[in-house]
Amino acid sequence: MPKASNHRWSALYIAIFLSTFALAPISLVYAAPTITITPQVSTATSTEYVITLTNNGDIFNMIEFNLLFASSTQIETGSVESELCRPELTLKNSLATSTGSWYVACGNFVPFSGISTVLATFTVIHSSITPSFSFGDNTALYRHDGLGTRIAPDTTGLGGTTG
Repeated sequence: MPKASNHRWSALYIAIFLSTFALAPISLVYAAPTITITPQVSTATSTEYVITLTNNGDIFNMIEFNLLFASSTQIETGSVESELCRPELTLKNSLATSTGSWYVACGNFVPFSGISTVLATFTVIHSSITPSFSFGDNTALYRHDGLGTRIAPDTTGLGGTTG
């Protein structure tokens, strides 16, 4: 008869164990990757800015971004420097200062799964107006999932002197 008693206690322990997990709240909140702009090096005539991607654990192999700024902002240079972008897989890199737009679409054969990477740098010539930046709606990351699932990154906290 001791065996039957052991089975009852085992069943009771299993029931308590399972009910503990059933009552525990499960959080499945998705945190979107973020893109920020921060000033890095400032001289008497210009400021260099860095566009950084902070990842949430996703795996990407393509990005497109459309940096928007006032046409009065003088961007001297812009370069794409990223683990996510290979030079031979840069589909478009178009800086149009007259319309206040810098559009980049690029990718990599090897997917990026790191925590953070510099996507690009650009240099702004100083003027009397403080520059303000935002990203267009077509700014997106594409997952390395066989489908190229589009993910809209969080660009609300651009950082630095952006608006």
